[in-house]
Amino acid sequence: MSNYTKTTDFAAKDSLLSGNALKIINGTEINTEFNAIQTAINSKADYNNAFLTGTPTATTAPTGTNTTQLATTGYVIAAVAAEALSGNAALQGMYPVGSVYMNATNSSNPNILFGFGTWIAFGSGQVLLGQGTGYNAGSTGGTKDAVVPSHNHANSLTDAGHFHKTSGTINGSAGLSETRGEAFGGGNALQTATDPDQGRSVIATNANITITNVAVGVDATDKNLQPYIVVYMWKRTA
Repeated sequence: MSNYTKTTDFAAKDSLLSGNALKIINGTEINTEFNAIQTAINSKADYNNAFLTGTPTATTAPTGTNTTQLATTGYVIAAVAAEALSGNAALQGMYPVGSVYMNATNSSNPNILFGFGTWIAFGSGQVLLGQGTGYNAGSTGGTKDAVVPSHNHANSLTDAGHFHKTSGTINGSAGLSETRGEAFGGGNALQTATDPDQGRSVIATNANITITNVAVGVDATDKNLQPYIVVYMWKRTA
């Protein structure tokens, strides 16, 4: 693209004295001027459907300008940066310090994904529980294994952690009662009562009391997990 520069100073010829050969305007001078004008015009962009080549420049409008003027590359870069900053600020507002971020498939640190914050892996092997009475934020508890203890009755009136007591007399009609089972009468006849809770039989005669314990319960270790799905969890610390 070129600009037109006048070759002949026609006004200067007017000040020359009559008879000066330079005062005369030659056709060659006129032709030279028109050629220069034509070259300049041909190198300019058309008003309609302009096609620009090279590196055209323009004034960069302030960020946020909303008109029909052309946007320069400088304007675009500034606008994109402003939008990214706005979006980043909104995202940081969604994940303030202390927030927990979860992803079902991507194990990348959120700092790589979001470009902000300090994050640490969080809650390995644990599920989240809402804060409430008896459950303070940050506290932990529970276990993935629920143990079902043995519940066997030893052959004695008392066993470890499990006590059966009988009371009464074995004469006349005073009778004998078993505190965790059924009551049974006295006398010389053989009497039997069964402890419905623990499966223990108590047999009484007028001479002795025989305690027979029946083993109940199962020794086992079982899982005690709610239905779950594993995800990657991160906590923002800064």
